[in-house]
Order: sequence, then structure tokens, then C-alpha cells
Amino acid sequence: MWLGIMANIVANRTVLENGKYGLLVENSINGLEKGVTKMANHEESKPEKFDYHQYNALAMETFKKCL
Repeated sequence: MWLGIMANIVANRTVLENGKYGLLVENSINGLEKGVTKMANHEESKPEKFDYHQYNALAMETFKKCL
């Protein structure tokens, strides 16, 4: 599973690990349009697969440490 196209904001950069799991684009309609075009034209390399089970486990572990 890859996470697709997301706006380049802090939360998305963290989850996508700066583009490892999906395409980060300018946070605007124009940025999204350019990202969709790049993906449709295969101008970007295919992102790595995202393991959401591993991500969720790590997130829960970090949360529990705060309690």
C-alpha cells in the first residue's frame, strides 16, 4: 500500500517520511494538479509500500510512553 499524493505539510512529511511512501506536493490546488499529472504520466518513481500495521504499532507505543 502506498499513500498517494499529499500536501507538503509537517504531518504528511512525517507519515510519508519526506516522500518515501507517496508524493508530496505544494499545499495548493495547483500543487495537487501537478502531482496528479506527474503520477498519471509516470514522472515519479513508484513509492515504497507503507506498512500501516507497523506505523500504528509504533504510534501506539509512543502514545503509551506519554501516559
